[in-house]
Amino acid sequence: MQNPLRKERSQVASKETEPAIPKPKAALSAFDIAAIVRELNTFLPARVNSVRQLHARAIALELYSPGSGQLSLVMDAQGFIFITRSQSKSSASKLFGSSLAELKGGWLRNAEQMDFDRVVRLSLDDEYSVIFELVGKGNILLTKSGRVLAALDYIRVKGREIRPGSSYAPPPKRGADLRSVVPIAGNTLIQAMSHSYSCPAELYREAMRRLGVDELAPPDSVSAEVVASINTKCLELIQLVQADKLQPVIVCAGSTKINVHPIHFVSEESFETLERDLFNLAVAEYYEPFIVSRAANEAAGSVRAEAERKLATAARTREQTQEELAKAAAIRRVADQLSYNPTYLERLLSPNTDEKGVLSELGFSGAAARRFRGANEIEVSDEKIGFKLRPRESIHYNVGYVYDQAKELERKAKKALEAADKLEAEAKQISEQARLVTVRSTRSSLVNKRWFEKYRWFFSSEGILVVAGRDVSQNEALAKRFMGRDALVAHADIRGASLVVATKGCGDATIREVACYAACYSKGWSQGLGGVDVFYTSAENISLTPPTGEFLPRGSVIFKEKNFIKSVPLRLSVGFSRLEDGSLRLHSFPPSVASEVTLADLVPGETNPNDLAKKLLSLNTSVDEPYSEYLKGTRTDELLPFIPGPSKLIPSTPKPKI
Repeated sequence: MQNPLRKERSQVASKETEPAIPKPKAALSAFDIAAIVRELNTFLPARVNSVRQLHARAIALELYSPGSGQLSLVMDAQGFIFITRSQSKSSASKLFGSSLAELKGGWLRNAEQMDFDRVVRLSLDDEYSVIFELVGKGNILLTKSGRVLAALDYIRVKGREIRPGSSYAPPPKRGADLRSVVPIAGNTLIQAMSHSYSCPAELYREAMRRLGVDELAPPDSVSAEVVASINTKCLELIQLVQADKLQPVIVCAGSTKINVHPIHFVSEESFETLERDLFNLAVAEYYEPFIVSRAANEAAGSVRAEAERKLATAARTREQTQEELAKAAAIRRVADQLSYNPTYLERLLSPNTDEKGVLSELGFSGAAARRFRGANEIEVSDEKIGFKLRPRESIHYNVGYVYDQAKELERKAKKALEAADKLEAEAKQISEQARLVTVRSTRSSLVNKRWFEKYRWFFSSEGILVVAGRDVSQNEALAKRFMGRDALVAHADIRGASLVVATKGCGDATIREVACYAACYSKGWSQGLGGVDVFYTSAENISLTPPTGEFLPRGSVIFKEKNFIKSVPLRLSVGFSRLEDGSLRLHSFPPSVASEVTLADLVPGETNPNDLAKKLLSLNTSVDEPYSEYLKGTRTDELLPFIPGPSKLIPSTPKPKI
């Protein structure tokens, strides 16, 4: 028998021809979280290296997974949780982030979704748990042995309390189990079922689309058998996630990402989809721009608010100044009239005069004059004017006295306008600071950093990645990573230098550039030498194991074979390159390497690294966008790793763009 609720093909085709573009997904569903948790457990156990607070309602656990390397577990109480390879530079300075800092060094063992709800429990060592809730306005909690230690939000509602020391109780379950039978009621079928059962509306929409059921049908027109079949289809889709049969996709309407799913949704087949290997990484790609924007806006919020306060004060000052100038102009007109017609003034100064009548003749019918007993003063005022006279003084004196009052108002107005100009200039400067804070925060909140970016690095003229250790621990790590591989390793022939590695076999041009890098990042630079000898060999000819009976200092590497390059000049360039994804990076490289933009060259000199970094940043005026914008948002401490020691800036050698 044909389902009476099945849509006509013509209706479906019509809707598919011009699909309505849904609003971008604002938060993960319980179905999404089931897939997130399923994948997350494949990365565990993982050590917690640090905790970052990205913005007021989001944190990141920086993890090291033995099988997957460096990862970040991002939790945003406004809607998302996911694993990403992006790293954050934000510090856990906010109160809640600081509370989680005690997890550093512990191991994240397991993740579980609680009762197919939008709640995730992350279990760590020593009975610690981080609980992520997407119910209500969202929350993140730290518990130990089942008791709350800290939370983003402390709450007290009927039957549930979140406060320090309270026993943690999960949110009450919303809706009935999909296998049960309950009455449904509402305006539409999808609304009624999503309110009655513990299942997200988007999953119901997909199930109804696959079954050909009209989601907008009145609930009372649907039989119990149809309701049961819809719930069964939802259970089948959930089983796909539980069986690891994921097909992660990002849904796009043109260039705009509007949704992300762990499986293909036929209800959105009219839109373009981008397939991804992991659902976590699809969610990260979809959501990271939102979290970066929120972090940047929050970071600049207080600075921007200060600028707005100054602008508001300046606007009020200008408005009041205009009123003062209008009063000054009116007083001048009175002074002119009194000067041309001294009889008016004589009558006003007389003790037995009709002041209102005189003022009316002067054009101020609503003005009043007050005489102060025992004081040598008369005050004349109305809504638009106010001036004083001195009856014991001469007419000539009083004319000048009224002019002086107009001049005093004008002088005060001029000073007020100058103050308003100053406030507006300060607001403009603060707004620029806010913009730079936004730029810096955008670059630091979540960045997909490559493994080599924690070292000094460049790509040689032959396109080969070259990395150099910043300290003895990084030297040792590089030696371990490339020992026995098809790579080239170099070191300056001087105690105290970086180990430099060309990550695969290379030609003469790369060897010379590796030697230059090794010479520059050695003590030869701080000693002001003009050149340093460098030796190199294949990574197959290095070792970290000393001969029997000998001691090898930490970070030292044994070269079983050495090829020397004598008197390598110490000269280094600083500039911009782009990575394969198009993102811009500021770093150092040998002068012979072509870069997108070279800021300057460095040689050993007398300027200390901190002052030199400031000089490099001041070069933002000499380059175009986006390089100048990048420099404006860069701190001096970000440049210090590039500078080998006391240096001198010299004009850079022009090089072609790459």
